[in-house]
Amino acid sequence: AAAREDLARVEHSRDVGMASEADVLSLRVHLAQMQEREIRATSGVAVASAQLNRLMGAPLDRPLAPVDPGTAPVTVPAAEDAVRAAVENRPAFERAALQVSLADTARSAAKQAFLPQASLQGMYELNGHSFGSRASSWMIAGQIRINLFAGFGDAARLRAATEAASRARAERQSIESGLKLEVQNARAQLEAAVAREAVGRSAVLQARESQRIIRDRLQAGLAGVSDVLRAANALLDAELLRTASI
Repeated sequence: AAAREDLARVEHSRDVGMASEADVLSLRVHLAQMQEREIRATSGVAVASAQLNRLMGAPLDRPLAPVDPGTAPVTVPAAEDAVRAAVENRPAFERAALQVSLADTARSAAKQAFLPQASLQGMYELNGHSFGSRASSWMIAGQIRINLFAGFGDAARLRAATEAASRARAERQSIESGLKLEVQNARAQLEAAVAREAVGRSAVLQARESQRIIRDRLQAGLAGVSDVLRAANALLDAELLRTASI
């Protein structure tokens, strides 16, 4: 629409002798470029709408109207809160913590083999042909086992369990470090996105005002077509920056 308006202004200026046919041709080329971009954008919207409808299980030709979502105020969370949330909510870290717990339990079980073991058994029974003539008997037995030597098998199992526990802790630490790095990257990207959105919004306002001034100068014969084209391209770039940041 802006390109059509600029073309109409330049054609009027040509008719009154304030612009040349070359200026009109430049604006016509610019209008053709904008029309080509509009065609590509319209096609992209149609393809994206069909893809979204397919993912939602809706008819592919269901119309969707794209709207500018705008931006709500975004607060970047503190690093400590973000890391805590990642550690508490990520299944990978919870699984690593369980692996550490299992490894510690296995190590404790392996250490039990070196401790003395005591057991106690008791038995009581009644024997006889009739209920009144039954004779009772009982027995109590105790056992104490002391591991003096088992061919180093228990020591090997203890070392294996200790190494497994160390490996589980190292894996948990590695996952925690990876989560912290991921959180730091996400926070940095979010801060950059918020900054880019603010810059893009400001750039759009400035580009629109610059375009308005250049148009007024063109109508008064104080600016050339090249200035109009630069202002139009600057506004397009600012709009793309804002859209990408959103």
